[in-house]
Amino acid sequence: MPVTGHEDQERYSICLEAEVDIGCAAELKATLIEALASRKEVRLNLEQVTGLDVTALQLLWAAARAAGQTGVPFSFTGEGRETLTRAAGEMGVDFALAAHSDAAAAQTAATSVEGAE
Repeated sequence: MPVTGHEDQERYSICLEAEVDIGCAAELKATLIEALASRKEVRLNLEQVTGLDVTALQLLWAAARAAGQTGVPFSFTGEGRETLTRAAGEMGVDFALAAHSDAAAAQTAATSVEGAE
């Protein structure tokens, strides 16, 4: 299964694996909606992603945008971020996802530092 979600008390983690394409778009959309509805930090693990098609990118972009509008922390983790960046660049949307990913990482780091004090 290319999309799995897990919720704990602090965050909603989503793991994407293999090729994430239109075949699992409904599953990805449902998982993203559930994660955002939790109002917890949403973290997408891209460690095992080998590819993302335009449908997956559109869903991730829309989720990142919705998270930003509602104040839900949203970030991408894992080496698969390179796959995300490459796929987004090929489709001309690299600026949107990269900027959000960097902002989310900075916000997460700031929150971690504040919480450690």
